[in-house]
Amino acid sequence: MNRRVELSGGRAVDRDAAIPNGISKVAADWVARRDAGLTTQEERDYAAWLETDPRHHAAIKRLEFAWTSLDQPARTGAADVVLFELDRRAGRRRRRMAFATAALVLLVGAGAGWHITRSASPLKSPQVATAAVLLPALQSLPDGSVAELRDGGEIAVSFTPSQRRVELRRGEVYFKVAKNPARPFVVVVGGVEFRAVGTAFSVQRENASIELLVTEGTVAVEVAATASLPAGNTPPLLVGAGDGATVRVEPESEKTQVSAVPNADVQTRLAWRSPRLEFSGTQLIEAIALMNRHNRLQFVIEDPALAKVRVSGIFGAANTAAFVGLLEASFNVEAERRGDHEIVLRGRR
Repeated sequence: MNRRVELSGGRAVDRDAAIPNGISKVAADWVARRDAGLTTQEERDYAAWLETDPRHHAAIKRLEFAWTSLDQPARTGAADVVLFELDRRAGRRRRRMAFATAALVLLVGAGAGWHITRSASPLKSPQVATAAVLLPALQSLPDGSVAELRDGGEIAVSFTPSQRRVELRRGEVYFKVAKNPARPFVVVVGGVEFRAVGTAFSVQRENASIELLVTEGTVAVEVAATASLPAGNTPPLLVGAGDGATVRVEPESEKTQVSAVPNADVQTRLAWRSPRLEFSGTQLIEAIALMNRHNRLQFVIEDPALAKVRVSGIFGAANTAAFVGLLEASFNVEAERRGDHEIVLRGRR
């Protein structure tokens, strides 16, 4: 579950008219899945799908204007895909209505604001304006290490005087390991061990696939001995900062394949660790104040008429470009860069 910090209390524009509905729906599915985090196999499937038809690229590009890796205002007809991915990957069914409210942002004409609705089950009560910061859940370990749990992540800790051992039961977790050469830090996933001393890395478990991403130091990947694979026959795979590894387990044959992933896209894959800002009917002046707390680049509202415009959606705290793009497209706002650290917002004349 995310850590949530409370701070305060139409009709969609059809940008995909030239793209068949079937392609648009598949594109929306890929965007939602990609933003939730793709496995290595899913990344291959996604690349293959893009290459089969130039319209696939066009559909993705159009969606990316409103759906960036951290900013997910949903488009009409695609919100169910977002909710499905959030539920399937994050185990957040109890928050389905809350995310339906934030996800079903309908882009409308200038001055009208972003109206919130839900096509399948309209909300009957008035929308309460809120703004919140969403952060991954943190778990402090007995040795001073810290685990950041992505939604749905679960671990079990078992420390002894000679070893620090953590079992990843499900989901994805990022570990910031306290240095202690005398006590190795071992993350266990099934029959696979990820061993480190003082480093930072994430481990994700999904069905028969386990993925490692290393941001600091070095992690050794070692497969436990089985009846068909005695101990010592396979040396550990060493994975350094900026790289990754994929482990595939075949339960029937008891075979385990470990492959290195050089130059892994660590920044994108670990984007879930970054703060996200959730607005629901929030006045623009309040939304801007919260954006400014998280960025060196500061917004300034020059036109007083814009201050009370209400916005809704989930945004990456540092993704100012996407936020500006949506303001320009939906509210006839003009954004002017002033110097290195300021963006001035005014109504377009």
